[in-house]
Amino acid sequence: MRIRPQRVAELDEMWSFVGAKKTERWLWHALDHHTGRVLAYVVGSRKDATFLKLRAVLVPFGITRYYTDKAGVYRRHLSPAQHTVG
Repeated sequence: MRIRPQRVAELDEMWSFVGAKKTERWLWHALDHHTGRVLAYVVGSRKDATFLKLRAVLVPFGITRYYTDKAGVYRRHLSPAQHTVG
């Protein structure tokens, strides 16, 4: 039996604006936990739908563990068995 290596990602979001602060844009990104390389990113609002787009882009990577901050979106959409807040 061959054991598949664990693929671990760190997820976070960063805020900026375009022209005026009322024109918010959020960069949601996923970094490989071991190498620090960017795996994927999406730009949009700070809504669950934007995070779900990022999660969909990550499916081919076979992520088995996620490290995030305390944002509620992660707790709502990631399995507690695969999610570590730190």
